[in-house]
Amino acid sequence: MSAQAWAWFRDTFKSTKVLLAPMTGASDVSWRALCRRYGIQAVFTPMLYAQHLVEQPLYFQDNIESQPTDGPLIVQLCVNDASTLVEAIEKLRPRCQGIDLNLAWSSKRAAAGPYGAHLLEDTERVLNLVQAGVSTGMPITCKMRIHADISRTVALAKRLEAAGLSMLTIEGRRQDQLHETRGVADWTAVKVVRENVKIPVVAVGDVVNYMDVEQCLSVTGASAVMCGETLLHNPTLLTQQHPHVCQVAREYVSILCSMERLPETSRKHLHQLLHLALLDKPNLMSDLSRSATIKQFNEVIDQLNKALPISASQSFEASEHQYHDASTGLTVYPTWRCQASYRRLAALDPADQRYPGDCPAALGQAWWKLLHQAGYVPDNYADLDAARDESLSKANLKKSDRMARLKLKRRHKDAAQAQRRKAAVASGELAVDRVAEAKRMKRQAKREARERVEAAAKPDSGALRVAVDMSLHEAMSGKEMGKLADQVRRLYGVNSVAKSPAHVYLTGLLPGGPLDRELHRRNSGFDKYVVTRTSQPHHQVFDTNELVFLTPDSPNPLLQLDTSKVYVMGGLVDEHIIKDFTLERAQHVKIATARLPIPEMSQAEKTYAPVLSINQVFEALLKLQDTKDWHQALAAAVPVRKGFRLLSSDEAQARVQELEQQIASADT
Repeated sequence: MSAQAWAWFRDTFKSTKVLLAPMTGASDVSWRALCRRYGIQAVFTPMLYAQHLVEQPLYFQDNIESQPTDGPLIVQLCVNDASTLVEAIEKLRPRCQGIDLNLAWSSKRAAAGPYGAHLLEDTERVLNLVQAGVSTGMPITCKMRIHADISRTVALAKRLEAAGLSMLTIEGRRQDQLHETRGVADWTAVKVVRENVKIPVVAVGDVVNYMDVEQCLSVTGASAVMCGETLLHNPTLLTQQHPHVCQVAREYVSILCSMERLPETSRKHLHQLLHLALLDKPNLMSDLSRSATIKQFNEVIDQLNKALPISASQSFEASEHQYHDASTGLTVYPTWRCQASYRRLAALDPADQRYPGDCPAALGQAWWKLLHQAGYVPDNYADLDAARDESLSKANLKKSDRMARLKLKRRHKDAAQAQRRKAAVASGELAVDRVAEAKRMKRQAKREARERVEAAAKPDSGALRVAVDMSLHEAMSGKEMGKLADQVRRLYGVNSVAKSPAHVYLTGLLPGGPLDRELHRRNSGFDKYVVTRTSQPHHQVFDTNELVFLTPDSPNPLLQLDTSKVYVMGGLVDEHIIKDFTLERAQHVKIATARLPIPEMSQAEKTYAPVLSINQVFEALLKLQDTKDWHQALAAAVPVRKGFRLLSSDEAQARVQELEQQIASADT
């Protein structure tokens, strides 16, 4: 087995010393491509959920199918079920050279799975996963944390080797070492594991520069070193050249140009790459934070290049523009040259050691002092670095963590209160647990509401039929499609609580298309919506004589609802309103049109023709169906403005009768 493992390792990774670690939201295909340009040939995908890959086609398409092929590639999976792993491997087989099982992720979410490092307590399950993966013929690797008792880690490593594991990556931290308490990686623990197995072992943890790479390989005897955050700051680590940051940034942007769409991580990658160069340039940092297009990225890079003392077009030798300190062995470079930061290590306890004689905290502090001593950073560098840590993304991260802690605290509090109420009911102190009864009734109401929506969606249910034309994505920007996706969610929310829900159709919706992607991205549980989806346009799904297209440009006021008709709304958010756009589309396919009778059912000091969202029009239709009263229907949908008054219910009814008589007279 070990001979096969070594043959696969040499075949896949060649003679590489450094591997790009799997990083959620970071080791995406664009950054992998940049790292490959600088010699990092062994790369991992971000952690992917095996269950989502198997059950959600869009998740598979977004993370695997739509990505350019970039081998050799190892896909890291978060999985706790052997059958799910086997299914995922079969789907991934054509796109990768190996599967990595994540046994290192440690968080509350991982504990709930259990996933990642929390699986280490269930040795048999871990072994079943590896054996199931190996049985498919796909090379299986593991990235795992260590136990407090290193002998347990060694024993598990030996059993994984016997099960057919091809490579073992050891992160020298325990499951409980997180965030403020993460400490430094224990390289000696990696060495102990490596000495007890015969398969390739990769070391992880606190490698900042090439000196650390060589030191880690020397101390641990590992076959390679896995780097994460360091390669986000300095993808040129392996070259030891430390090129100009603007040169590397332009290379990254050129990779983005070759992609169908910008990855969500692109701005974050540029921030991390340019982090030191932007340290004393807050205005440019803000400009980059607001950038969202290739053009804007290039503008920021060009401005930064002009602001730096040496531009990217000027040539220099690798040995130039650097400062070496013999006492620490550290070499620092100007902020315009690529280099990773000791920012995270600088706050460590000086007693922490990666190996005997090591002092990473002292090195981190010395690194910053050397930058200042060499004149590469201003006197207030500590304040600038602290201010950078308070950026919007960091603030949001802290807020999310705080909210997660509060949510967990609230859950524990609710559970304790529920236990006390249950005890009080059992002792006769309380006749009934009113809170539990209220929750039960709420769940029952939700079930009944969903049953009503499901009943309305059945053929020949007699429910009001409403279709949303989702084929207009080419007329919208990405921002406008996002707004439409939000409106669809609100529309579904209104329908799900209605006494008499409608049968909702989404017509012209291309599976996997830009609008379908946006609907899934912005609407959690969109696949569970009780709506009828079809890629066909509405005029092909229904008889055109049944259709009534609702458009504000129609000359025909809608006076009564007819359940034999299908009311169509244009799924269009147009911030620069194009007059008659939907009216002309309806007329082109010979469909009757109508509009909400807002002018006829209101009094206004001046013309007021509000453009309503699809969820507002839908709410008006449902209200009209329930009440037969245009006053109540429009009151639920039309925003109130000064000088604008809806007719009362009696006035509205009289106005409807008057208009119907006028239409009848005109017909005769």
